[in-house]
Amino acid sequence: ATQPRCSGLSGEPDVVYSLGGPVLFTAPHSLNIVRGGRDGERRRIHKRERYSSELVLKLAAFSQEFLGQPASYIIWNRMTAKKADPRLLDPNYLTQSQSPYSPWHHALHNFESHWRGRPAAEGAGGA
Repeated sequence: ATQPRCSGLSGEPDVVYSLGGPVLFTAPHSLNIVRGGRDGERRRIHKRERYSSELVLKLAAFSQEFLGQPASYIIWNRMTAKKADPRLLDPNYLTQSQSPYSPWHHALHNFESHWRGRPAAEGAGGA
């Protein structure tokens, strides 16, 4: 199986993310994505929620001003997404067997491991 690409620093990543701060904004439905996958479950398309990526990026940008520290974010990369790509699964409906191949799941784990045990003020360069 193809390994997920979620770095955003090289290649054509499936997700773009920042680990800027301990608050995380996400837009998991910013593309048409596939739901389903359990045995016997019908696979279906969850339609894109328009402007959700833009909203997440705005919230993350304003968090420094309003929260006093930057925020993290995860969005699908609409520039490289291929229509009907079966790897672009709804992260809210992943099965355990799908998780290792989900670029979204990998980005969430990167966020969690990066911020685990760090004080919130560390993201602002303080305390």
